Amino acid sequence: LNELVQPGTRKTIRKTIQKLPEGLVEQAYKTAYEEARHELKPEAGTQAIASRLDSHIEALKDGTFDWMTLLEDQIINGIVGTYINERFKKIEMEWTVADNVRTAIGQGDNAFTPVQMARYVAGLANGKTVYNLTIINGIKDHKKTGRYIENPASVFKQLELKDTTIEAIHAGMNLVAKGSHGSARTYFSQFPVEVAAKTGTAQENSWENAWFVGFAPYSKPELAVVTSMYGADGLGGYNIQVAKDIFEHYFKLNQTTQGITLDNQFAQ
Repeated sequence: LNELVQPGTRKTIRKTIQKLPEGLVEQAYKTAYEEARHELKPEAGTQAIASRLDSHIEALKDGTFDWMTLLEDQIINGIVGTYINERFKKIEMEWTVADNVRTAIGQGDNAFTPVQMARYVAGLANGKTVYNLTIINGIKDHKKTGRYIENPASVFKQLELKDTTIEAIHAGMNLVAKGSHGSARTYFSQFPVEVAAKTGTAQENSWENAWFVGFAPYSKPELAVVTSMYGADGLGGYNIQVAKDIFEHYFKLNQTTQGITLDNQFAQ
């Protein structure tokens, strides 16, 4: 949407910014970056952030920091946000930059069925192709000809992700299943087939809905599994157990034949 902002609007914004007291904006950015740098703790994963903050601070000191364009973009983002809020005001929502972040990590108001999520996970698993959904491999005429018509897989789209991105996603999902802090490690750390997984809780008012997505084997995926348990409210572990049962059935693990007894003969 930012690209739809007219050049005249951008020009007016820039002229307005230029009327601000000299040095006011640069000092504001410098103070903000220095405070953020001071508060940043030297932990794993923060090195890149620290380096970027240091770069901005040095650029502000030597006068090479393009604060004008940055402030202009921030103002335009505000204009676009106001426009979106106006367009969707009857839907009882207020869209902000925070909604962009929440949606990007899956915490927005989404409406996906488990089978849609399964297609998504299957695409992540193979790292290249997303296929159209289908529930049949083919159709056979049992009444007359006995002819079997295969229903071949059809491509929905190709993923345009770097191999390094796919590898990072796979590695992270594998740690969920067997890492020392993985949320599914209790169920899959000792599982005979290596699994990649992601668990999550979708909150809806005061309700908690448990989700599990995963694929296996990790190194050469054959099966994508998605389970969801609505109203789990802290009992999401049972949802992971259901997924584990599906993997066990597919890979024919822990399958034993139960003898017929007085307790189970009717079920048999």
